[in-house]
Amino acid sequence: MAALNRATKANYVIHDHVEAETSDREDHTFCGIMFPVKCKDVLPIDHVVINSVSVRGALGPLTVWVSKDENINGEISMCKKHWKKIYQKTHGRSFRAYKELDLSSEPIVLKPGQVKGIYIHSTLRGDEAIVYDNKDKQKTHDDSFLTILPGRAHVSETPFGSRPIWGW
Repeated sequence: MAALNRATKANYVIHDHVEAETSDREDHTFCGIMFPVKCKDVLPIDHVVINSVSVRGALGPLTVWVSKDENINGEISMCKKHWKKIYQKTHGRSFRAYKELDLSSEPIVLKPGQVKGIYIHSTLRGDEAIVYDNKDKQKTHDDSFLTILPGRAHVSETPFGSRPIWGW
């Protein structure tokens, strides 16, 4: 009989810090990187919160954007109207150590089954701003809660810009 009175949602919050390790072969550096993140729907959770991301490179004036669409089905739009800026700060060079970008004032919240795009961009002149790895696997990271899929490098010093840094 107790099963009939069981709550369908938890009435508590679990505060757990999970670090999603990704490969780091230092293949290339670019102005930006876009990648989809999917919240898995196999465990009974209400949502996952992403409070920070970490990057390295020449860095400079960085912004972080998250897609507004409820579900992008693995497709990343380059149209600025589909994105919301959630972070803006200038960082010094850091080619060896990762710099954490604190998103806790506007965290990324994902419901089970939901996919959102994350776009990290620098307006620093040149193409050394953000270290980026070429696609090596179908999934960049995969754990019990999240799947991080391979992304796209962006070679424009303007966020969502269509003109590459080389001028063609």
